[in-house]
Amino acid sequence: MIRFRLVASIIGYLSMGFMHLMYIPLIVSLIKQENNSTLAFLITITICFVFGRTATYLDKKAEIDDLNRMESLAVVVFGWLMLAIFGAVPYLFFNFSFIDSLFESMSGFTTTGSTILSDFNKLNSSMFFYRSFTQWIGGSGILVIFVALMPQLAIAGRHLFFAEVSAESKDKLSPRIRDTAGQLLIWYIILTLLCTVGLWFSGINFLESASNAFATLAAAGFSPNSESIAGYRNPAAEWVIIVFMFLAGANFVLQVKTVKSFIAGVKNTQNSSNKKAKNRTTLLDSIKGFLLNTELIAYVFIIIVTAVIISLVLLQRYYPAGTSPIYVLRQSMFQCLSILTTTGSASYDYEQWPLAAKGILVFLMFIGGCSGSAGGGMKVIRIVILAKYFWKILLKNIYPEAVIRIKLDNRTLRENDIHPILSFFIFYILVFFIGGTIISIHESNFVVGYSGAIACLGNIGPGFETIGPMGNFFSWQPLSKLIAIFLMWAGRLEVIALMIFFHPEVWRGSRW
Repeated sequence: MIRFRLVASIIGYLSMGFMHLMYIPLIVSLIKQENNSTLAFLITITICFVFGRTATYLDKKAEIDDLNRMESLAVVVFGWLMLAIFGAVPYLFFNFSFIDSLFESMSGFTTTGSTILSDFNKLNSSMFFYRSFTQWIGGSGILVIFVALMPQLAIAGRHLFFAEVSAESKDKLSPRIRDTAGQLLIWYIILTLLCTVGLWFSGINFLESASNAFATLAAAGFSPNSESIAGYRNPAAEWVIIVFMFLAGANFVLQVKTVKSFIAGVKNTQNSSNKKAKNRTTLLDSIKGFLLNTELIAYVFIIIVTAVIISLVLLQRYYPAGTSPIYVLRQSMFQCLSILTTTGSASYDYEQWPLAAKGILVFLMFIGGCSGSAGGGMKVIRIVILAKYFWKILLKNIYPEAVIRIKLDNRTLRENDIHPILSFFIFYILVFFIGGTIISIHESNFVVGYSGAIACLGNIGPGFETIGPMGNFFSWQPLSKLIAIFLMWAGRLEVIALMIFFHPEVWRGSRW
């Protein structure tokens, strides 16, 4: 049963939270003296305020700490949709149609990075900042930000936090969910600032450095440059983005735990009489959990193997003899990381690469980043568990009497742990196939249709051919764009959370 007044009331609080976040691009527009953007942001702020106040008054006695699981899912599902709709308003002031505005907004907040923008002169600098800022908001998880910053959600935040994150990434940093959300947000901000500074020192102006940092740490892809990162012709900037794409695709909780453990180790070292011996112990212990994490090992393995294979393919079949292997490796690693982490940035137009190289990128599109990261897709942890499960089935056919357990790090997985992952995999492939088929028929191009479907569902951004890294989705028909919007929404909510609301049982007994 869902109490819709309660759900609407909480979404009202989220609207008010988004209103306050809108002050940041508003300040940028005032500094840049871009009046059109200023007006657009002020109107958006007003709409958020009116809606937020109205929604919170629908149920003045709402006990927001009494959320059940379905109500938490409803807040997540409809909260994301609300944010995308309100976030579309500024684009309307720059002659975008409503569908195009919603497409660009949904792409931003879901950190997809697909764009309908064919003319980059259409937007001014503050709108490009806003465009990247929407990605940054979505990258950490909208509700993670709101749970961390809004005291109204202190207790209910536990339900909302667990409703938004995947079942495989529910590690906590603190018994209090608000503290966990706060620590994750602080780390997210630190990484964003470091990336901004790194890009700035590489020679990119500060505003564009910030915009690209937003896109990188959010594992998104919007760039103020029409040629993405390739447009800067800056190897140093590419290396900076490679480093931070890797961090954006790794588990944030694992990163924070490692940093906290390292700091604690340093403090212990300073208080130790035998500093040298203690130093070796504490520093090793601080990073052991990070380096020995099964998902991280698989993540690094996939990056290295695919980057090396693509490099070899390019050296043999694409680049002329004498091309620097370091240059080729940089391009390969950049694109592998970009696709695997679902960032979608491009240091090169991979549409020109040989079919074998592009085939590997297609493979990476179906994997995604680590659990608890900014990346989308199926997630590395699910792929690892499924691989272990299928290996178990194979061994059981060879040794029927054997007792074979599936272990992940220090725990043994039960069948009940694996069934939801199998369900997710089936639903994911089904939604991809249906969406890709409809788009392919509608656009009369199966490569564009299916690559666009996985690019949107996996929150990746670019596909192939006309929607490749140097292309856009502008030419798509309105129906195709609406399906793409749905796929982006479904992908960010990890499919099942959205699919649940199509079941009649969810609505039975619900009340306003």
